[in-house]
Amino acid sequence: MRYFFGLLMGIIVAAGCTPSEPLTEMEQAEFEEEEVSAAPAWFDERIYSEADSAAVYGYAMASATDSATAAELSAESALENLRFEIDRRAESIRSELAENNGNGEYSSPSFIIQLRNAVQAIDITGADMSFGHEETREGVHIVYTRAAISRNQVYSILVDQLSDRQFIDRLQVDF
Repeated sequence: MRYFFGLLMGIIVAAGCTPSEPLTEMEQAEFEEEEVSAAPAWFDERIYSEADSAAVYGYAMASATDSATAAELSAESALENLRFEIDRRAESIRSELAENNGNGEYSSPSFIIQLRNAVQAIDITGADMSFGHEETREGVHIVYTRAAISRNQVYSILVDQLSDRQFIDRLQVDF
């Protein structure tokens, strides 16, 4: 009996150590095909929003069985991400000014509300939209969207909404 369990354990260990069957060429081609994406070069699934010296961007991807639905969902998300980036940058300036000025007027609820309302008032529906599209074998449409608005547009809109000269000057430099 003792030898039986030893033999059984030896068989189990040997079976676990045997190499698996290699992929056939067809399976390997299918695997490699799945890795290739039709996402545009500007799309990175890890980045939802960003800015450079020219513009502020919002990115999104959506999928649906209908291409129009996927495009609509993707565009809405890209615009939300664009607004988030504008708000994030404005908040960063406000926070830094609050720190440098001893948490005075820039920490007041009234200024914070005024800033949030100014960002929400920005009409981003006219943002430049770029799209990428792919359809999977299963008939699912994947739409990639980039929404962009120039820094100058954002600045001019915020200047009209805000009256604080120091914030506006800082906005012009840092935004």
